[in-house]
Amino acid sequence: MGDVLAGIVAAFVGQFKLSLSHTVQAAVYAHSALAEQMAGYNYVVRPSLLADGMANFMGRYQSNLD
Repeated sequence: MGDVLAGIVAAFVGQFKLSLSHTVQAAVYAHSALAEQMAGYNYVVRPSLLADGMANFMGRYQSNLD
C-alpha cells in the first residue's frame, strides 16, 4: 500500500497547486477513503485494486464539484 500512497502523493503534487502540506493531506485522505470504501465489499484490498480504483473514485468527487 505504501507504493500506491507514494504514487498518489506524487500525482497530487504534480496536479494541484495547493501548499505541499495540504496536497499531501488530500492524497492521504483519498487513499484512506478509497481503501475503507473498498474494504466494505472486498475481503482483501490489494494495492493493485486500490490503484485501479483511484480514477473512478476521483471522478465521483469531481462530478460532485461540477
